[in-house]
Amino acid sequence: MRCYGCLKDIDKGLYYCPKCKSNLFDGKSVKPLNFDKTEFYRIRGEMSEKMSISGVQDKISLKLNDSNELVPTNKDGMYILKPIPRDHDNTVNLEDIVQNEHLSMQISSQIFKIKTAHNALIELSDGELAYITKRFDYSLNGSEKKL
Repeated sequence: MRCYGCLKDIDKGLYYCPKCKSNLFDGKSVKPLNFDKTEFYRIRGEMSEKMSISGVQDKISLKLNDSNELVPTNKDGMYILKPIPRDHDNTVNLEDIVQNEHLSMQISSQIFKIKTAHNALIELSDGELAYITKRFDYSLNGSEKKL
């Protein structure tokens, strides 16, 4: 099996290597998300008036709760989640978009040593993969970082 973060070989049954688990989730064990893409779009619709994350791709903000579960939030989110987009008239190979974004970030970081936000793939409740990135513009206590 490959780490959903750095893509290096790891033991079967794990999702992230120790380094990615530390970088992404501060060492906490995180399970697949407890919602699927249909639920993602319902949550996004409910939260659309309460949060603003720039960019054209559909996304929501997540935070770790006290049970180390990633849950949607409109406040104090430390992660951005992007699933495979819904159908678009002039977009082909939609199913590859999240893996492509993740691979591009890994190539930038690992090969070209460009500083990037920590990122990975994560499973939705139905096993579909989504792209997750850790916000770098806020600290763990929720205060804004100066870039």
